[in-house]
Amino acid sequence: MGRRARKVMMVGTAGVFLGGVLTCAGTAQAAGPAIAARQGYVCDRTYQGNKGKGWGVAHCEAVNGAPEQGEIRGAFLIDSRNGTDHTFVCRDLSPDGYPSGNAELPRKVYGFYCEAI
Repeated sequence: MGRRARKVMMVGTAGVFLGGVLTCAGTAQAAGPAIAARQGYVCDRTYQGNKGKGWGVAHCEAVNGAPEQGEIRGAFLIDSRNGTDHTFVCRDLSPDGYPSGNAELPRKVYGFYCEAI
């Protein structure tokens, strides 16, 4: 099983874990990323930041109604067009009502409380 196929399988598992927030779509052979989320982003590259932050940079696109500018609320994914980068699932875990991330498309998107999957 290739890396992309494992990634798709893990995203499907994460969807069950998050109570159906995420769904798996497409196949490992599909053009571009093979995942879709209720909200999400696809960028040229992804990076893991400090303290649980996930970053997507360069030519980012919103998926399934994710905001293109400003605050992001709720769980969302950040995926990379580069098959060796991580996919991140970011959650809305702030006890103080802060957003779960911020989008500045097409340059970048970042999330708090993110986990590489």
